[in-house]
Amino acid sequence: MKKCDYSMKKPNRLANETSPYLLQHAFNPVDWYPWSEEAFETAREKNRPVFISIGYSTCHWCHVMERESFEDEEIAAYLNENYVCIKVDREEHPDVDHYYMEACQLMTGRGGWPLSIFAAHSKKPFLTGTYFPKTSRNGRMGFRDILVRVLEVWNNNPESVLFNVNEIQQDLTRQLTFNNVSQFDISIFTKAYNHYRSSYDSEHGGFGNAPKFPAPHNLLFLLRYYYQYKDEYALNMVETTVKKICMGGVYDHIGSGFHRYSTDKKWLVPHFEKMLYDQAMMILVLTDLYKITHSYFYKYFLENTIEYVLTKLLSPDGGFYSAQDADSEGVEGKYYVWTYDELSRELSAEELFFVKKYFNIRENGNFFDEQSHTENGNNIFHFAGEYIEEFEEVIARFQSLREKLFSVRKERVPLILDNKILTDWNGLMIYALASASFTLNNKRILNAAKGAYSFILSNQCDCEKLHHSITNGKKNNNSILDDYAFMGLAGLGLFEVAGQSICLANAIRMAKFLNELFYDEEKHLFRLSENFFPDENYSMFDNAYPSGNSASFFFLSRLHHYTKDEVYLKSIMRLSENIPEIILTHPSSVSFLMQAFFNVHSDFREIIITYNNSDELAEVMDKLKMKYLPVITLTLINKGNIDIIAGKNSFFENFRPYLNGLNVFICDKNGCSLPAQYLDID
Repeated sequence: MKKCDYSMKKPNRLANETSPYLLQHAFNPVDWYPWSEEAFETAREKNRPVFISIGYSTCHWCHVMERESFEDEEIAAYLNENYVCIKVDREEHPDVDHYYMEACQLMTGRGGWPLSIFAAHSKKPFLTGTYFPKTSRNGRMGFRDILVRVLEVWNNNPESVLFNVNEIQQDLTRQLTFNNVSQFDISIFTKAYNHYRSSYDSEHGGFGNAPKFPAPHNLLFLLRYYYQYKDEYALNMVETTVKKICMGGVYDHIGSGFHRYSTDKKWLVPHFEKMLYDQAMMILVLTDLYKITHSYFYKYFLENTIEYVLTKLLSPDGGFYSAQDADSEGVEGKYYVWTYDELSRELSAEELFFVKKYFNIRENGNFFDEQSHTENGNNIFHFAGEYIEEFEEVIARFQSLREKLFSVRKERVPLILDNKILTDWNGLMIYALASASFTLNNKRILNAAKGAYSFILSNQCDCEKLHHSITNGKKNNNSILDDYAFMGLAGLGLFEVAGQSICLANAIRMAKFLNELFYDEEKHLFRLSENFFPDENYSMFDNAYPSGNSASFFFLSRLHHYTKDEVYLKSIMRLSENIPEIILTHPSSVSFLMQAFFNVHSDFREIIITYNNSDELAEVMDKLKMKYLPVITLTLINKGNIDIIAGKNSFFENFRPYLNGLNVFICDKNGCSLPAQYLDID
């Protein structure tokens, strides 16, 4: 089949879009529409089925399907003549992606990207899949044959299409019909914990078999469980998992940062894209582990992951970009791997011996091809576990060698950067950096978090809503639940570590938007967006990062402890009294929501510090920064912020007489301690 010559092609409709992913497809011979009512209206007028392809710019298999099928002139001509084709960036439209992914998982038992959907004019799907090879092979139908078969059924047996649409819709609706509900019981925590314990891989860390995702929100739950129940095995599961991840190939030992997931159980062979949300979630886990253990190991990976984010993903204007691609020169991982000959040329004999010993470099390569599971002569750096007791010494010797290889690697064909700035992912990163900046006592990290927070509120927020994304100054007007939940957490995080009252005020504003725009009084859940299918528009289960519902309940449960406003407890208490059976059956699937339940079913203490100048704070903050205290809230009060803080919660008015110097108060449900000039807390 003839391939597309871009020099001879005109751009399609996607050329006017802002998404880097859509722009990658702007010169395909396929007559793509962006997600729009116009596309479905055209399909209705021409009585054509709709083909929807959903992906993202750094997705390896999305690139493969584009090269095989969407750049193919014959397949494109068949699509253009018989279908209306829509290309969707899942990161710009997570509500669209969520709906169709739910349908795909129901129909096929699996999901992933690219997500391939055949839909009726009503937008509702009748056939779903993920990556399809161009031609049929090994018993798997190819994309060209699927297109022919779907069109035959559409034209000759429309009743079966309608039947499929209705069946899928009923299944989707049934999933979110909560007829069986129960009241909250603390045994739900142990049930979630036991799930992780039963699926834990004690040899390699992580849960279940390959592929393995870091799923840091699950690790955060286990750390909270360890704190609540003093269960050392919960901590052990987290430590082993994080050590194996950090030592493995899923971490970039030359340039830092975490790849998306591991294709094998040993964390060696990754899918190489690097996502902003993965970095944020791992920063949260590493911060907590460093607080608990005081281990240099976690500090090293924490600091280097943050350095990767600040040097590679931070835009000149202060927002954080979405991701780096997996592919270079059309080959996944080529940018990251090394042949033995390359390393021999670049390193001295002593340095080569060092990387062979401590980073598992092999003459025949240590890297197994994902498809063939055979060695391909390439190496990926991963730390040899038998030397973990020498980690600090080895890393000190590794630094100059690492810098040398990093300089060599920079000369390779660069990776594509997805420069889309997403509001929700930025909120998550700001929250993570605020926490890390406090623990590491690092003003540069804190200033980066403040800068991103200011960027989002200045560029992606107006009086009525948050805009979900911005690319090269152009906003996407979509607005979703996750934007408000994570930006609420970001404001709360900055308020806690920096005492900026405007951040508390903005967090309260985000909570107001959450309740007014997204809360469903009947289901006791938050809708994912305002404008997609209202009956199926609920993102409940956590995936690579917490769902919008988990994040919303967690945010509101924390906000309540600062404001004492019962309105922020109302939604989670209603959920506690009417927990859907699906949550009770699968509590480990909502691990971040479990933390929200911990927040409302645990006794919290407040640390309130009044001060006149920041120098007075240093000694007290030093005692706090290395303590893992998830049931503590911290409020810093001075003359510059008390009016706003007390305006949000009149309780803080009691501390106005103490603003002329350093005073520390510890408060619980029984009242507050007398003022002290030091902190004594466990």
